Amino acid sequence: MPAKLDTVGSIDATYSVVSCTSTAELHERIYAPHTRPLDQLTHQAVVEWLDYRRAQWPNTANPHLLINRLTAVKTTPVGKVWLTKAFCGLEATLERLHADRQLEESLVRGPDPLHLAAVFGIHQNTAIRYANAARQLLTTMAEEQALASSREPKDRNTL
Repeated sequence: MPAKLDTVGSIDATYSVVSCTSTAELHERIYAPHTRPLDQLTHQAVVEWLDYRRAQWPNTANPHLLINRLTAVKTTPVGKVWLTKAFCGLEATLERLHADRQLEESLVRGPDPLHLAAVFGIHQNTAIRYANAARQLLTTMAEEQALASSREPKDRNTL
């Protein structure tokens, strides 16, 4: 599905279809737009890409955010191989970036599986796994922080 940049620094995207219980739910996930806020770095990268894209292919009718020389003359998205080649030799993969983004969301907004399922359009079991992982990280971080603060030297004047 196409994605487009709006004027306030977010990107309109659609839910991914992972698992649907009805035709109505499938239709809603495919066609219901969902706006996701972008951080400043991502926003700037998208703006620069769109400037490059307009200069490179000024007459393209392709509605997708990412296009290449082959898809610029069509209305189809770039293929997975094209996207994967960009990450060739890097530790980051599309799957790892996607998982990292989901985990980050659950750390920032709290480990709420319903929120994760709604934002990312993922299956409830997957959302529960990410929420549990975030909950474990938050618990571990809190325990480490408590341990570190208990080891700090006490000021004798405050006793």
